[in-house]
Amino acid sequence: MVGCQVTGPASLANTSIDARDAIHVPGTPTTTTAGGSLMNSCFPAGTTGEFSSSDITTLTTLYGQE
Repeated sequence: MVGCQVTGPASLANTSIDARDAIHVPGTPTTTTAGGSLMNSCFPAGTTGEFSSSDITTLTTLYGQE
């Protein structure tokens, strides 16, 4: 899970999320890569906006195929 540096009110700055808060979707990586998924909470400015193969696997697992 890739996160962002939180800025703003103290109540938000003290919030943390880690891998134990995530549910692993079979067929997707268990490691993180910045820019590796549009589903990351933050991604680099140079990200293309295209779904990765892991994004597609996750969407298919959650919602099925047409």
